[in-house]
Amino acid sequence: MKKVIVFIIFLFVPIFINASSIEKMYIDSEIDIAGNLIVKEVIDVPKDSKDPVNIYYKNEIDKIYEGTALIIKKVGILDDIKNISDFYDNNFYNEHVKETKKYSESDNGKYVELFFKEKGTYYIEYIIINLCVKHNDAAEFYYRYLYNFNYDIKDGIITLRLPMKSKLFGTFVHSDAKVKAKVDKDKYILTINIKNFKSNNYLDSRVLFDNSVFSININKNKTVDNNILDIIKRQESTIYIHKLIIYILGVLFILLIISTIYSHIKLDTTKYNIYDNKIDNNIKILVLSDIHDRMINKRLIKIVEKENPDYVIASGDLIDGRYVGKRIAMKKIRYMISLLNKLKKYNLYYTFGNHETYLSSEMFKKYKKLLQENDIKLLNNKNVSLTDNIRLYGIYYENKYYNKKKHPISREFIKDKLGSLDKNKYNIIVNHNPLIPKPFSDYKFDMMISGHVHGGIARIPMALLSPENKFFPKYSSGLYEIDKMKLLVSRGIGFSRIVPFRINNPGHIMVINLNKEE
Repeated sequence: MKKVIVFIIFLFVPIFINASSIEKMYIDSEIDIAGNLIVKEVIDVPKDSKDPVNIYYKNEIDKIYEGTALIIKKVGILDDIKNISDFYDNNFYNEHVKETKKYSESDNGKYVELFFKEKGTYYIEYIIINLCVKHNDAAEFYYRYLYNFNYDIKDGIITLRLPMKSKLFGTFVHSDAKVKAKVDKDKYILTINIKNFKSNNYLDSRVLFDNSVFSININKNKTVDNNILDIIKRQESTIYIHKLIIYILGVLFILLIISTIYSHIKLDTTKYNIYDNKIDNNIKILVLSDIHDRMINKRLIKIVEKENPDYVIASGDLIDGRYVGKRIAMKKIRYMISLLNKLKKYNLYYTFGNHETYLSSEMFKKYKKLLQENDIKLLNNKNVSLTDNIRLYGIYYENKYYNKKKHPISREFIKDKLGSLDKNKYNIIVNHNPLIPKPFSDYKFDMMISGHVHGGIARIPMALLSPENKFFPKYSSGLYEIDKMKLLVSRGIGFSRIVPFRINNPGHIMVINLNKEE
């Protein structure tokens, strides 16, 4: 829409050039993104010409709003008129024009006079600032170029750049001289050829459009700062800022893609050293969480073999129960059973998360039966001794308890699920959801192991979003301390079906070294 409005503003631009006699003349024009008219001209000034070249930016035919002004940007001498065929090339000025100071200019508020001190073929580039013309005929939309020449032109070409995908009614060119107009509908360019144009004739060219193409919303009381240099600086600054924003967004998009690919390939292993005077023997625990059916068994086994832990704890959501059919569900279940079977030799303990329970009732029963048949130790609301003084608990509860407001987890709830604690032992709780740690610290657990949050899905660098659709979850990755309880949260390994990506958030395996305090 902005480009269309800018183009409409340019509909009635008059350009007037005055001199005694000119052999050849070329004009090309376009609108920049700030709404200014940029014109490029090549004029062959003969030796006997003593009259100035006048470039009008105000006239009596179309009333132009206050604040319009003209700035000469470049004036140079063309090295050879034969090179004019390259005039519309972007490198034309740099390759064929030598900038010159052999001219003078004056501005009377209506037009700029250029006095050239010697003959030659001159290149002139100028900008009309804040161009805005009243349009009295609201039913007709047209692009208008009006020329009044007070000199003879032997040969001339004028090109008008039309908007892309223009819906044209046609073109109209009126002149007392011989002119020929042609519209290239593929390139959206109107070309006007002038031959033997006599002085005091005029040329009025219009390109007519379907009036449904445009909508005009012009402030008829528009006023602007008359300090043209300030106007140019502001406009150039706006252009720079727009380009900078586009560049930054492009870089961020590329970084986003790279970070997402990296997060899907990389697996981080983070080690945590915990010291406590209750710990009687040094042991190593490896934590896997939130695999979500990811086909990554070989890589996981290599990492586990390298770490060679004393225990492996699976803290929930190893599979995602939200499947379409039984066949797919069983395929995923068997794949997970094969992984767990390979981890059994490392003293594996498994506590369900919320996604295991998304399986249908039938598939959930089959899954639990296969776990039992393969001697996979489930720690759902059970406990086991890892050493004489280190005890491991696993808590499992229905999905409704993930809503801590409607179904708060209390000390009574924990006691009902797990029973009483021996406070003299080092007690570890595997609780899939880390977002409600306070009841467990109040219950005097020494450590809680969790997952669930997937590291916040995207890390910028803080966690962005929890599975409960809450922004910036407090506990998302690594080691925290709530009262005297250590909370260790895994970012998990896989992707849920609802949010199947990770950004700046590689898969995460935790290795916890429990050490006797020296």
